[in-house]
Amino acid sequence: MHCALQVHIEEARLRFDMAIGKIPPLTDLEILEHLREFAQEVQEEERLQNEQNLITVVSDSISSIVLFTLISQVREIHTTCA
Repeated sequence: MHCALQVHIEEARLRFDMAIGKIPPLTDLEILEHLREFAQEVQEEERLQNEQNLITVVSDSISSIVLFTLISQVREIHTTCA
């Protein structure tokens, strides 16, 4: 949904820029081609962000497991010594 909204906003921006003369008039085919390329860029950015999020989750999980293991070992050592 987020990607579709970005593409819709890009289309509105394009049409607005054409209306105020900021960019030359584009045909519907040119607009569609631009939006297709824009959508592919947004999709790639989203994929990279998802990949980074997954790496973060895995890293945090591993850190949590290591921390839990260390705390358990420290408690075990303290109960054995007491």
